Amino acid sequence: MRIVAVGTVALDTVETPVGSVTEAPGGSAPYFAAAAFRYAPVSIVGVVGSGWPDAALAPLVERGVDVDGVRRVDGTTFRWHARYDADGTRTTVSADRGVTVRTPPSLQPAHRDPAALFLGSTDPSVQADVLEQAGSPGLVVLDSMGHWIETRRPDLMELLRRTDVLVLNDEELRALGRHADPGAAATEVLSAGLAWLVVKDGPRGARLYGAVDNGQAGPLEPVAAVPAHRVDAVVDPTGAGDAFAGGLVGFLVQRGGPAALNAGTLEAAMTEGTRTGAAAVRSFSFDGLLGDP
Repeated sequence: MRIVAVGTVALDTVETPVGSVTEAPGGSAPYFAAAAFRYAPVSIVGVVGSGWPDAALAPLVERGVDVDGVRRVDGTTFRWHARYDADGTRTTVSADRGVTVRTPPSLQPAHRDPAALFLGSTDPSVQADVLEQAGSPGLVVLDSMGHWIETRRPDLMELLRRTDVLVLNDEELRALGRHADPGAAATEVLSAGLAWLVVKDGPRGARLYGAVDNGQAGPLEPVAAVPAHRVDAVVDPTGAGDAFAGGLVGFLVQRGGPAALNAGTLEAAMTEGTRTGAAAVRSFSFDGLLGDP
């Protein structure tokens, strides 16, 4: 039943209208694990460099998350600095990806053949390398972001042939699918051989698209949609998407993994993802995910 989550492990500096935090632990893998640990055992795999605080992931370890797959290499740790306006608009002040983002992590024997493998947003070459190392995961869920879509689209599209569920936001879907219309973009993305596409749409919730029939060329309609979970106050939007994925994948594994890949269970998993995504924005870093569910 183990989930292995591979992605960035970073130090985030974030400024929002309600406050700021400097070099707090973040990255796609820790946010995912902070959301998923309640559903199944979770291991995170990633790379850090110089300046990484040894105790940064202690809150996850205390909750049973396995961090033995996070290894230190020569070079700088991924550091990210962002500023959010009151309307949620984000400005990336700086992003020092260092050497760690392009350094493939090494999976340990215990990480092979997991119930689910989450390939968090990072260099597609790293995602592909990890997928090779992982053996035969029961379920493969992949996330990406605009930077990799813009610079490495062919590599991402090739990865989709080996992916069960792709998780993107609406802007990323349009960029990867090369269509302004989301239905047409979904058709293009799913035609690569992907079975399911989950689209995060912020305050509008999330949508689910299913596999494209042979020869279908027109825009797809969602097979399911769920509303956003209510949030009384947003402290820090960082990591909400990875927390959404953590809730979604954790729920699917709890319900049977690959056997749960149908529209009904995916819709329920998306609802759970909107809940964990909402929990992530209640605080800086992933602290909001560690309290009462």
